[in-house]
Amino acid sequence: MFFLKKQDALMRRTVVKCSASVLRERSAFSARRFGTQNSLPSEDESGHLEQFGLEDITSLITSKCRLLATSKTGNAKRHQDECEDDWDPVKIFQSCWGWRSSDDCRFEDSPSATSPSLSSISSVTRSSVPVRDPSAPSRRKRMAESALLRDMAASIIQKGWNAGTKQEFATKFPNLTPFHICDILKAVQDPKICMQIFDWARGQTGFRHTTRSYNSLLGVLAGREGMMILAHLQEQMEEDGCEADKVTLCTLIKAYSKLLRPIIVLELYEKLRQKDWVPGIVTYSCIIDTLAKHGYTEKAREVYFEMRMSGCYLDKTGYNIIINLFGRKKNLHMVTRLYNDMCECGLEPDGYTYAALIQAHLRIPDSVLEAYKLFEEAISKKLTLTLATCNALLYALGKAEEINLTLQLYHQMKNIGLHADTITYNTIVTVLGQGNRISDLYSVIEDMTIKDNRGGVAHVSAIEWLVSAGKIGVACTLVEDMSKREGHPATFAVDALLQGLIRLGAFDKVHEFVRNMAAHGFRLEASKVSEIVKSFAESGNVDGTLKIFYLKRELGYPPDQDSYDSAIICLSKYGSLIQALRFFDDMSEIGLTPRTDTCNHLIHMFCMKCDMATATEIFNRMTSIGCVHNVGTYNQLIAGYANASDWVMAFNLAKDMETEGLVPDTDTYLPLIFSLGNEGRMEHALQLSTQMLDEGLKPSSHLCMKLLNMLSRKGHERGALNIFTKLKEKGEFAEFSDLKSYLEQR
Repeated sequence: MFFLKKQDALMRRTVVKCSASVLRERSAFSARRFGTQNSLPSEDESGHLEQFGLEDITSLITSKCRLLATSKTGNAKRHQDECEDDWDPVKIFQSCWGWRSSDDCRFEDSPSATSPSLSSISSVTRSSVPVRDPSAPSRRKRMAESALLRDMAASIIQKGWNAGTKQEFATKFPNLTPFHICDILKAVQDPKICMQIFDWARGQTGFRHTTRSYNSLLGVLAGREGMMILAHLQEQMEEDGCEADKVTLCTLIKAYSKLLRPIIVLELYEKLRQKDWVPGIVTYSCIIDTLAKHGYTEKAREVYFEMRMSGCYLDKTGYNIIINLFGRKKNLHMVTRLYNDMCECGLEPDGYTYAALIQAHLRIPDSVLEAYKLFEEAISKKLTLTLATCNALLYALGKAEEINLTLQLYHQMKNIGLHADTITYNTIVTVLGQGNRISDLYSVIEDMTIKDNRGGVAHVSAIEWLVSAGKIGVACTLVEDMSKREGHPATFAVDALLQGLIRLGAFDKVHEFVRNMAAHGFRLEASKVSEIVKSFAESGNVDGTLKIFYLKRELGYPPDQDSYDSAIICLSKYGSLIQALRFFDDMSEIGLTPRTDTCNHLIHMFCMKCDMATATEIFNRMTSIGCVHNVGTYNQLIAGYANASDWVMAFNLAKDMETEGLVPDTDTYLPLIFSLGNEGRMEHALQLSTQMLDEGLKPSSHLCMKLLNMLSRKGHERGALNIFTKLKEKGEFAEFSDLKSYLEQR
């Protein structure tokens, strides 16, 4: 306390104001980081600090001065030597928090680095010291009015700003001053009401807003209103002759930071620099945070160095956020520097700090081992890390093929109480599968089983992940080993494996897996093998289909309709029709009846080959083997004969169709109509078209267009017009007024 007693009254007030600045910036920074709604205290509230004892103020200033003196690495001893005879905390505090020295000090690691000495810091001129506003009411008067202001603010919040509250306010404060407006705005905090109060005061006779009242309103509106209102207030300040001060610019910086306007933030910061005003921690944090988020990393770096040069330091949360931002930009050098500065300030890194450091290293190639060292350092300090951070590290180690470290990290995650999720299990299963670590895989699957309490789900997930990762051999081995342990095929795992293999088209692996399972004495269900045959057939893999088909027969599975039908369709479509017909004959010999759709497909394929004799033979055999004709069967054969211009057979089949009680559809009529039209027999084609429409049948839009085009092209416009009219009645071609407009459009 001895050095405070030596100062005059003006210097004493300077100490109080410096302390107010520190506490105000610290409080606002914490409020911003933790999401509270507390407004920033104004400088005129610094008088309340006089209630603190001189010991408290001295302790605060001395700790800050010593932090500044000892925070520069390698220079602590030099600072101590320089300041033994001139250890004046008041002057140092003035330099650190709001006033620059006459020397243009630079941070030692910034461009044109020159380390500041305490002798230069202490050379603060007496003109730097702020002078009290003579228009400000005395502290005693403001304390007396504080109760009235609180009651008035509560009334405004409850009733709103209306004629009654206006009259009440004017009655309680007949001599209205900007300080009254400042206090009421801070108490009310509602942006809309504050704007109304501010405009009302502006219109009062003899009242004139000051920079302080504008600052109070800007503080309320910061981050809550858009750019238009902020710009309007700035213009209004100039009209009222109020010059923006440091508080104004800092408040605007915070507001535009929340509005995500980095260019405007930079412009405001340049104005601060031009006037040689040093912002506080909160303002610096907003500037750096906004610039780094929007890609101005180099500029953010410069601002950070200037902040350090001014003697400001971030708190732990601020450092964590900025480390994370620079880490996302892959600026590992700056991340390391920020971490070192944080430690030099005496701030202990927490779990969020290490999470940001780990993520930053993971974004840099070949830095995964450094990231793992940071993880071990964090858990050695018993810090809490998030599951997302550990999963990212787990994935990076697996990608780097560090299998042992990946498994070690997985167990460490369990030891520190992190509950693995799907991403964790997916990663570790894939990595262990890559290294063919079957025993370790079982351990992980047991963990999954305990977590889900459903073993089938765990097995299926593990198999699916392995197959998706391309570890087919490991997946097959795992399923076979599971079956050995359980004494029967692991149904869930087998299904997952087969589905994955078929989806990937790994047909050879499917064939090999089925054979190996049988060799170990595990026979898959016959229906499962039939599904495999069908899957192969649908994919068009003729060789794979035949291999599985014959393997099924070789392993003693009884023949079934599904396998034969799948093989016949696959062979007729992608392979040999003769071989497909042979399979068809085999079905009859062993007493199996093919499905009608299978017969229809065979008839269609032979008609496409113009082999009408074989197609007719299959048609005739269907009745004898117990296979029933349907409309599709007749349609295929009628279309075949129509394309072959055998009109007699085609029309006879149509009559037989009606005899069997089957109703013709559009697929019955259209092949006949188009074949007749192509042969020039337009009268018959037109007659059939009219008959089809009269029976209530309507072809698809595409076929309707094809029919009309054919009739018009062959010179039967009148018939085409009749067809067009009938189609319009059925709701077709509603957008065209007549046939001519339709043809022109076509």
